[in-house]
Amino acid sequence: ESVFLPALGEVWVSQMHNSTIHSFDAASLAWKASFPSGGSYPKVLCPSVDGSLVFVSNWVSEDICVLEAASHRLLRRIRTGSIPRGLAASPDGKDLYIALFGDGAILDLDLATWRLSTFWKADGGAKRHLLIDPARGRLYATDMARDSLFAFDLASKRLLAEVPVGSNPNTCAASPGAGLIYVCTRGPNGDQGYELPGPVAGELVAVDAQSLRVVARQWGGNQPTGLDVAAVGGKIVMSDFLDARVEVFAFQAPARRSPTYLRKGL
Repeated sequence: ESVFLPALGEVWVSQMHNSTIHSFDAASLAWKASFPSGGSYPKVLCPSVDGSLVFVSNWVSEDICVLEAASHRLLRRIRTGSIPRGLAASPDGKDLYIALFGDGAILDLDLATWRLSTFWKADGGAKRHLLIDPARGRLYATDMARDSLFAFDLASKRLLAEVPVGSNPNTCAASPGAGLIYVCTRGPNGDQGYELPGPVAGELVAVDAQSLRVVARQWGGNQPTGLDVAAVGGKIVMSDFLDARVEVFAFQAPARRSPTYLRKGL
C-alpha cells in the first residue's frame, strides 16, 4: 500500500513481510528512507488531515501504529482486538475509522483521547477498504466475506444500504463529484487459494451514490486489487494482482437503468 504526503513531498510505501515503511521523493521517485512500521505486517497507510501523522494498520500484530510524519518516530500503538485493514480519517480531523478484516466491525478512534469505540458491530464479515464521502457525510466499506459495499451515514452511524457487488470486493474509490462509487472485485478464489487465478475474472463495478445500486460493470483481469480515480481527466486505474498489469479506463457516466458496461480506454 502507498500514500502521498503533500506537505513532505513524499510517497510512503508499506512492505509487509519485513514490517518496513519506505519513503520516496514524490517528484523524482528517488528513495529517501526506510524505517519500521512499529508493528508486524503493515498494510494500509493513512495520513491525518493536517499531514503531521501517519496511521498504519498492522495485520499480524493486530494494532494501529501512529507515526510522526516528519521524523518517522513511533508515537503510540493501539490494539484493535482483531485484524485491522482499511483506514479513513474524518474530514474534521477528529476521528480515525478502522475496518476490521477479522470480524467485520468498524472502529472509531477518537484522536483527542485515543479511545476506541464501535462504529459498526462485528457482523461476521471481513471489512477491507474504507472511503469517506464528505459531501454526503457517508462512510463506505468493502466487505470481502459478504461480497458487498456497505454505505453508512457518518453522523448517525446508520447503515444506509448493503450493496451486493460481486465476489471478494477489494478497493473502492469515488468519481469526481462522488456521483459514482467504484469497486474492484477480485472474483471467487480457486480451489488452490487466492495466489493462483480463480475460475472467474474480477470486475470494475460502478455503484450510483444516489440510488445505491449497481449501474455498470466492466470485466477485469485476474484479481483486480488496487483502484484509484483521477481528480481530473476522467481516468480510472485498476491493478490486476495476478496479471502484473494496470488497466486504465475512460470515465463514462452510465445511464441509470439496468447495469451496463464501462467503455475501456487506453
